Amino acid sequence: DWNPQRQSYVWYSRGWSWDRRTIARAESPDFFDWPLPESVLTMPPENFAMTDIYTNGKVTYPGDPTTHIMFPTLYDRALDTTTVAVATSSDDIAWDWVPGGPVLKPGIDGAFDSGCVFACKGLVDLPGAQIGMAYTGYNLPHKYPREQLQSGSALALWPRGRIAGLAADGDGEFSTPPL
Repeated sequence: DWNPQRQSYVWYSRGWSWDRRTIARAESPDFFDWPLPESVLTMPPENFAMTDIYTNGKVTYPGDPTTHIMFPTLYDRALDTTTVAVATSSDDIAWDWVPGGPVLKPGIDGAFDSGCVFACKGLVDLPGAQIGMAYTGYNLPHKYPREQLQSGSALALWPRGRIAGLAADGDGEFSTPPL
């Protein structure tokens, strides 16, 4: 991807750390000379033992090229399933997980996406003050035999400006950088 603020190309790839897949990043001003990618997003400790990051789903927020978002597909080795989480960056270099767990999980039994889900690249403005991201789903777990595999695609939808949120049981206060 071309990053206009950094005036360079940025490449996100699969990396490895402690025998787990991660997201790695490299940057080049000319697209021809690339350094080795460095890991920029690994699983947090509570998910580390059995979860790999499969895809990055890196986008910018519609209309705001300075707000960088990833929709990584997380593969749970123990359950043989996937979910989609969210990570953000203000500089396209340092990344942090958005708390609150996955934003997309497999669907109900029998649905096209009941086995596993994978985020597609892209986040778009939609009518009705919504944003959406395409995803692909499969009716079987990720490593399951493929004889009866069915798949489909759909849109995950959120109100504009609201992919994640905070909830407090009592009085509270927080702030964010300008969006």
